[in-house]
Amino acid sequence: MPSSEQPLSGDHLHAWMSALNLRLYDHGPGPREMVVGGRGEERVLDRRERLVDSYARDLLVHVGGDPDRLLAVATEARRKHGERVAHGGSQRKIEAELIAIELAEHAARIVRDAGADTDPKARERLVAATEHQNLRDTGELFLGDAKVLVGDPTDLAVRLDEIDRG
Repeated sequence: MPSSEQPLSGDHLHAWMSALNLRLYDHGPGPREMVVGGRGEERVLDRRERLVDSYARDLLVHVGGDPDRLLAVATEARRKHGERVAHGGSQRKIEAELIAIELAEHAARIVRDAGADTDPKARERLVAATEHQNLRDTGELFLGDAKVLVGDPTDLAVRLDEIDRG
């Protein structure tokens, strides 16, 4: 690591580590298409598209849906990308910065599309639902049963009702 390079920290570190994982899984063996969605809502996605969405949603939960923190992640990743290119950094690390930007921008789009960039209640609901979805997807992918991680599906409805009541 060049001496002028500062260590990664905080939200940017989370996005950058996610980007390295995404890069690893995207370049790995296996089918390029993945079936996603619960019973009756299955659809086929390109593996990279699925990975970007999954890691972006994880980043969204990590920052609590805060659009300013997502913007800061993208800004820092752009800065680090330029720094790594200028100092002849490894291609893997340079690509990870570009992916980190993509993850932050994708998460910011989800926040904005949900109206959660300006509405704190919508943000809280989005984070709760996204966290539930992330756990459900992980449970289905790795354990074959989402209930192991998320419990009864009505738990999310109860949580969202609590948010609405304030």
